[in-house]
Amino acid sequence: MNNGLKINLQSVGTLDSYNGNITLIDQGLANLIANYSIARKYDVNYNFFEPEIAYKAGENIPSSNGPIISNYDKYKLHDEKKDLYVND
Repeated sequence: MNNGLKINLQSVGTLDSYNGNITLIDQGLANLIANYSIARKYDVNYNFFEPEIAYKAGENIPSSNGPIISNYDKYKLHDEKKDLYVND
C-alpha cells in the first residue's frame, strides 16, 4: 500500500448491496492508493496496408519500366503520419 498518500474522500451517495457495504472508486484513484501504475494503454495499429484495394489482380500497374500485371490484389502502404498519437 501507498502509506504516504493522503486522500480526502467525500461520500456522494449510498449503494445497497446483497452482502453489505460496497465501495465504488475511480480506477486511477484505486491504483494510486495501491501504489500501482496509472499509465494508460492505447491500441496500436499493426496493419501496414490501407483497407482499399489500389490495383485489382490482372490490372495494369504503371511503373517506370512499363506496366506490370500482377496476379494479386495490391494495397497501398499505410501512412502512419495520418495516425492519431496521444502524448501524456
